Amino acid sequence: MKAIKSFLSRHDTGFCEKDYVHATLACLSMKMCHTVLGGTFDRFHLGHERLIERAVEIGDFVTIGITSDRFSGKDVEPFETRQKAVERYLKSRGCEKYRIVVLNDPFGPTLTDHSMDRLIVSEETYLRALELNRLRTSKGLKELEIIRMPMVGAEDGRPISSSRIRQGEINRTGCLIKKG
Repeated sequence: MKAIKSFLSRHDTGFCEKDYVHATLACLSMKMCHTVLGGTFDRFHLGHERLIERAVEIGDFVTIGITSDRFSGKDVEPFETRQKAVERYLKSRGCEKYRIVVLNDPFGPTLTDHSMDRLIVSEETYLRALELNRLRTSKGLKELEIIRMPMVGAEDGRPISSSRIRQGEINRTGCLIKKG
């Protein structure tokens, strides 16, 4: 419990202590907690860091799906650039038990992997997570516990996003970029 409270005192995660303790204790009661998350991870930013940080904190093993170049759309950094950014962050957090998979569809291995326990999502992808659980149960797989993370706000209070970074409105930490 001390470790959990210590973590909470060092990180402003937007969650109350009860939510974090519940998720952590649930994982500790299992032999291994396999946490999963996915996304484009374009212009790797503070919001991405928070999602991955949560996955590493509550998971013994983390699977991160990164969208393929074909599935990502235009104006997105190449897959290799995005993958390296994610790997750099994982290593900076001391995470060694992870795998990165290429996503060519919205669900990737979550529709077939029996070992997955928890799914980390942002507010904007929560409905997709509910759809995923419906598909998993229709295939005879257990539902994933969905852990919904709040969007990380930029300096102006609006969410940090890759598109805002791409458009030159903010930097990767959410600071406004002053124009001319």
